Amino acid sequence: FRSSRWEVTDAVDVRDDGFAEHVRQLRRITDGEESFGSGSTYEQATRYYLKYMVDECAKRARSASRGLPSKVDLLISVTGHSPRITILAYKILLPSRLVVVPSDDARDSFNTIHRYVSANGLQPADISHRPCDPTDPLSIYRIVKDELDSHARSRRAGGIAYIDITGGRKVMSATAALA
Repeated sequence: FRSSRWEVTDAVDVRDDGFAEHVRQLRRITDGEESFGSGSTYEQATRYYLKYMVDECAKRARSASRGLPSKVDLLISVTGHSPRITILAYKILLPSRLVVVPSDDARDSFNTIHRYVSANGLQPADISHRPCDPTDPLSIYRIVKDELDSHARSRRAGGIAYIDITGGRKVMSATAALA
C-alpha cells in the first residue's frame, strides 16, 4: 500500500543514521518490497516497528514534549485495529496502569498490546480491556467515565490520568474526550 504519508520519511532527521535506515526499511516492508516474517504487510511492518523503532520514537516524542509528568498513574487508550498508537503512548508515558478501550472487533490489536506492555513493564493485573461498540457514544462515555471515577477514588492525593484518543474511530475519540 502506497500513501503520501510515507513521503515524510525522506525528511527524517539523520543525526541517528540507524533510525533513518529503520524508517526506510519500514517503508519497504509496508510497500511490500521486502518482508519481515509472515502475515500481511501491515502485520509485518507492525512487528518491525515494535522491534526496532518504537523505543526511539518514544524517546524523541518525550524529548520534544514539554511538561510531561515524571509519573503517570493511568493511561486510557481508545484503540482500533492498530496496536501501534497505544504502545507508543505507553512507551512515552510509562503509566502504572493501562486501560485499553478497543472496538469489539479489535481483539488482535488488544492481544498485541497486552503481550507488548506485559513484556515491557506492566503486570497483567495492571492492564484492563474494556471493549466498546464504536458506534455507541454512550457506551464509550460510560467506560471512560467509570475508569476515571475509579481512578479518582483510588488516588486520594490526586494522580495523573491521560486519555489517548488518537487510535480510535472518530465517534470513539470524540466521546472519550467528553468524559
